[in-house]
Amino acid sequence: MKFPKILASMTFVVMLVITQLVHAQFEGQISMTIYNQENGDITEENVVNLYTTQERILIKGEDKINISDGMMEASGILIRSDMRDFVIMMGEKEALRFTKEELEGMFSMINMMSGGEMDKSDSDMNYTYTNEVRTIEGLQATELRVYGKEQKNYLSIWLTNDLDIDWGMLSEPWKNVPGSMSGQVNQMTQEFKSRNFPLLIEVTEKGKTSTIFEVTKVKKSRIAKDMVEMPAGLQLVSLQEMIMKAMISN
Repeated sequence: MKFPKILASMTFVVMLVITQLVHAQFEGQISMTIYNQENGDITEENVVNLYTTQERILIKGEDKINISDGMMEASGILIRSDMRDFVIMMGEKEALRFTKEELEGMFSMINMMSGGEMDKSDSDMNYTYTNEVRTIEGLQATELRVYGKEQKNYLSIWLTNDLDIDWGMLSEPWKNVPGSMSGQVNQMTQEFKSRNFPLLIEVTEKGKTSTIFEVTKVKKSRIAKDMVEMPAGLQLVSLQEMIMKAMISN
């Protein structure tokens, strides 16, 4: 089981489902810590805050957030269900704006550029629900295990539906998802149909268990309404413009 590849994919999926969240009954702040580990030792940690209202979501890290395995860095990601889009803050003056449909088109283009390499199936991954239950931040969570070829190595994802979150379009199928990620995306889509939210993710390898993601605070707060507004003077750049800039710079 290649954990670096799996962790990178799972990080992308977690970011994907969080950053495209459309409608939430819960209004307030959720604080999360993401740990990077090497040989069992924590090499880096990033605290991320999720501010959610019924129409908008902001995910903002204390440090810059890596997106798609380090291909892009962002200071924050704003999801606007009232505008049917989401915005990646790339600095104080500029932000990337795109829709779900444009992202699906990007999936297709990336797969073509890779010569179909990313379209290989991830069918070697197996998802199993256990009977284990834990209380995390006062919320009841149940365990979903993700196994690869080696059954002794696995991820434990502790899910709760006590936050009353409606995931909107995330419960709908995604088009053009590369085969290397399709199983994970489909599984997460199913979880969001059940209104589940990940409170804790642990990795067990060679008999040792360590935490790679955990929710550390859940707080209802009106401050979220102020946080989800667009910063003044921010210039929005389209996905097409971003691609053109990248092509010209190369």
